[in-house]
Amino acid sequence: MTTSTQNPKRRLYAEYTPSNVVYHLWAYPEARAPKTTVYLKTIIPAMVTYVLGPTWKTEIGSGRMLDMPTAMWTDADEVSLALRILRAGGAVIDLSDARGDLELTEVVTHSEWIEAEKRQKYLFGWPESGGVWVLGLPQWAERDPFEMPPKRTGALTRHYNGSLDCSPLKKLESMEEFCSALKKLGAQYYDNADVSDEVREFGLLKEETILYKKKP
Repeated sequence: MTTSTQNPKRRLYAEYTPSNVVYHLWAYPEARAPKTTVYLKTIIPAMVTYVLGPTWKTEIGSGRMLDMPTAMWTDADEVSLALRILRAGGAVIDLSDARGDLELTEVVTHSEWIEAEKRQKYLFGWPESGGVWVLGLPQWAERDPFEMPPKRTGALTRHYNGSLDCSPLKKLESMEEFCSALKKLGAQYYDNADVSDEVREFGLLKEETILYKKKP
């Protein structure tokens, strides 16, 4: 799998597996912490649409990769996209341990993402009309390291194995469909995302969450 974050222009990689299409997304704000990237791994097309916009499937066509735009694209655009990645369930990934090595980068990204998924507490839906839907997730259950890993990986594994059946989410193409599905699953709606304790907990509205804080 060629998903290296060493390519600063890589935006989207679609990984085809026997059971799912796994989408990998990256953002590279200039002021992010050194040796980090903003990253999302998801099997939900609606999350990709939320991050990249409705034309991404046309742009990727029969291919597997999209690169970062070069024309009419600013760092402010990149920061906005990085925040959308976080709101879609992404995380800031620390690649320091990769030491610039291509293969190590993929290994570190995978291990860092597993830890990021363990910290996830909610699924968020972001309607175009404003506000936010928030669905609490079952607590992450640690697995026996010698147990056969499940075919489905990531946060959705907890839903399949828990009391929530979120399997239909991976078929959704738009954020509006996703929000509707969250509502049916019992999500709470906030007219103003600013008043959501869950949103504030993860800093999903603040650029400071993804930008590097230099020591005085």
